[in-house]
Parts: sequence; C-alpha cells; structure tokens
Amino acid sequence: PGIDNFSSLTQHENTVENSSQHPLIITPKTIDYNSTSNFKWAIIEWEPPENEGIWSVAINIFTLNGEWATTITEEGEEVDSKKIWIFEGESLSEGQLLPGTYIAVLKATHTTEDTPKIKKIIRRGLIQVN
Repeated sequence: PGIDNFSSLTQHENTVENSSQHPLIITPKTIDYNSTSNFKWAIIEWEPPENEGIWSVAINIFTLNGEWATTITEEGEEVDSKKIWIFEGESLSEGQLLPGTYIAVLKATHTTEDTPKIKKIIRRGLIQVN
C-alpha cells in the first residue's frame, strides 16, 4: 500500500525475508475511541533477527486504498532488540483517524558490515479504528 509497494522488490534491492519469523504483533487489533476500557490505543511490537546488529525501521499506517494515513516512526529509527510503539489512532496533523480498517506497514533494513548487501524485512498488520 502507499507509494512504496513492497510486494514486488527488484533484484538490486538484495534480500527480502519472506518467512513468518519476526512478525509484526499488534494488540489489541481494535482501537475504540468511545470505549470505557483501555482499548483506546494499540501496541505495535517487533523483534528483529538476533545477533544481526542494528536495523533501520519505519512504520507507516495506510488506508485499505493504499493512501498514507500517518507515521508511527520515521525511517531510520534504530532497533537492535524487541521494540514497542504505541498507536492511538491519530494522524500527525489531523487528530483522530476516521473509523475504518488500516494497514500498519513495517519496513526494516539492515546493511551488513562485511558486504554491501542490504537485507529487508517487510511486515504488515491490520488495525481497526472505531
């Protein structure tokens, strides 16, 4: 979704991990603005591969139409172990997002010190905003 379609990476972009390891975990899956419970936010959690050093991470939120809605973290945030972000269902400039289903997209890149190869991990998860 969005401007960068990570589903089809070209060969010069080196390695993309497509396994089910290192998932993007989102709990709860629904943010309810009108709830009396604590579900007015979602926790987004990701753990990079062990013993590979620092990964550069970006997380963006898109509508189901692929339109960018907001950014959780800018590209370049360094992550070397399990990291947790909080998403309150708000855009950076316009307050609360409209009710609907959104896609969280994590893009992580890692450059090895030994070779100029770049590893990429792309993970997606759905979040419902009510």
